Amino acid sequence: MPQLNTTSWFTTFIITWITMSSLLNMLMLSHEMMLPPKKLLSIKTLPWTWPWT
Repeated sequence: MPQLNTTSWFTTFIITWITMSSLLNMLMLSHEMMLPPKKLLSIKTLPWTWPWT
């Protein structure tokens, strides 16, 4: 039984992670659409440099 619970928890975690990633990507894309081309690069690199440094 504990193994089943662990598996379902892991599945839920994966689904949540994918959903969050998709939402973040859509949010970043919508921001890029509204911004002038010069700011695209900084918006694209910001999420990769800020949280993980």
